[in-house]
Amino acid sequence: MVLSLDRFANLANSISSKLKVDLIQLESKIFPDEESYLRIPESIKDEKVVVIHSCFPQQDKRLIELFMILDNARVLGAKEIISVIPYLAYARQDKRFRDGETIGISTIAKLIRLCGTNTFITVNIHEKSSLDLFNIRSINLSAMLELGSYIKGLNLKNPIVVAPDRGALEDAKEVAKVMKTDYTFFDKTRDLKTGEVRAGSKEADVGDRDVVIVDDIISTGGTIANIAKIVKKQGAEKVLAACTHALLIKDSRDKLHNAGVNEIIGTDTVDSDVSRVSVANIIVDILRTLI
Repeated sequence: MVLSLDRFANLANSISSKLKVDLIQLESKIFPDEESYLRIPESIKDEKVVVIHSCFPQQDKRLIELFMILDNARVLGAKEIISVIPYLAYARQDKRFRDGETIGISTIAKLIRLCGTNTFITVNIHEKSSLDLFNIRSINLSAMLELGSYIKGLNLKNPIVVAPDRGALEDAKEVAKVMKTDYTFFDKTRDLKTGEVRAGSKEADVGDRDVVIVDDIISTGGTIANIAKIVKKQGAEKVLAACTHALLIKDSRDKLHNAGVNEIIGTDTVDSDVSRVSVANIIVDILRTLI
């Protein structure tokens, strides 16, 4: 059976329907002091349960909800718990750049395991090696083929796929393969104290072509906006920004549009009006091998 809160209803409904299993909608409310209340309204004793829960902003709130759900499912006698966390918060905190820094994803991985998860599934985790921190069966899925298929249907003009840095190169390659086109990447540098990102200048073959900038996450939009400005100056026509996790914090949309981005394309790992692509099918495909 599938367990989920109503804020993830679209994805959870789609997954449970495709799997032909029951969906249990969890009861929830917020107390006046902002504490969360959660209840599993049906018996799950001796059942294999799939928890669908994404951890987009407010990340800390979503994570506390997740830990409470997992721990409660364990205490109430679930036979096996599969945690499906399409967007995993703190995954970008995967290295210690300065002495004394926390490695946030390490802490989150420990808590997910300790709260009762037997199998962990996520989509386009920022760094694949982070899966080793969970010490349980951990699976990273990619939404890039689905994104590529969607973008291929947009009838773009001689498109080229661009990765904003080397880290996103494999994602760009996946998208470009589906679109049957070429791809390239830019370099970027990050100030370790301020977090400010700067894109390096690079001559790319973008003249009179539509450009698809691909990344795993678009948060503040700064990196994508920098690349968009560069490719527009180099003669690009339409510019699209595509990602798995479209967080789009604060004024990021305005920043992207002002930089020349014509369209933002995301998936339903973070459900919003730019969620053009669903990750339900790739999640269902792996769950069918597990339940």
